[in-house]
Amino acid sequence: MDNRTETTYGGRRRMPLEDRAKIFSPFDPLQGFREALRTKEREAEKASLEEWEKPDRRSLSDIEKSDG
Repeated sequence: MDNRTETTYGGRRRMPLEDRAKIFSPFDPLQGFREALRTKEREAEKASLEEWEKPDRRSLSDIEKSDG
């Protein structure tokens, strides 16, 4: 038997490396949430830019009347 697999730490057998790697695998409890949030942010930004780029057809006198 291989001594490396029987090495103990604190009275317990050592876990094989391939099993230990699974412990540290990434975990995303909200799968897809981040991407959905990014999509909504891009849509909101695009809508905001489109609104900002619309030409203002009002005349200065119309603006002064509405500020009134």
